[in-house]
Amino acid sequence: GVVNDGSGHGTHVSGVIAADSSAGTIRGLAQGAKILPLDFMTNDGSGNISDAIRAMYYAASQGAKVINASWGGAPCSSTLQKAITDIGAQGVLFVAAAGNSGVDIEAEPEYPAAFGLPTQITVGASTSNDRMAIFSNYSYSLVNIMAPGVGIWSTYPGNSTQSMNGTSMASPFVAGAAAVLFGARPNATPQQVKSALLASVDAGPFQVETRGRLNLRKALIEIQKLPEAVKP
Repeated sequence: GVVNDGSGHGTHVSGVIAADSSAGTIRGLAQGAKILPLDFMTNDGSGNISDAIRAMYYAASQGAKVINASWGGAPCSSTLQKAITDIGAQGVLFVAAAGNSGVDIEAEPEYPAAFGLPTQITVGASTSNDRMAIFSNYSYSLVNIMAPGVGIWSTYPGNSTQSMNGTSMASPFVAGAAAVLFGARPNATPQQVKSALLASVDAGPFQVETRGRLNLRKALIEIQKLPEAVKP
């Protein structure tokens, strides 16, 4: 069916991932990527975990390689945790926004960001001068990487653009980068793409596992260390 983005949030996130610069001024990280928009939330940002889980399994069934989860604040749910694990086993990397409460999510967990699963990357927000955004959640064990999340211009409903702040804007930078890496090595596993992204960060004063911010150019070099698939 048709997805109506009343809040503009999903449109903005999608533009960060894959906006086509030939159609406007915004260029997404993975312009050749296909977006499968799955909306389980109302315009005020509320939604049900069961609907999120159904959306995740559906995306996996349609061949998605990366799921961007620019949402959070849910209680700890074993069914949500299982869904992330299940789709990971099907080759899907789950990229989650760390959240915007400015807290250590090891001490004050928010989900799905705080699950810390092998096929999950949790993303905090950095500023334009490579500092951690004041609102960004953090953790040396559960938040893996930083990406830009302040003053991010992207697509917006009504054929326009808008600047937004949040880890919701940072997460799609990593999701888009993951899509580029899967494009370079289609047979890579989610764990291999995750490892390439985390091994290639630019170091900074960040309270996250890698102590660094996303660097797509370096991540692409890292993933290309894997052998190319043998053509039949």
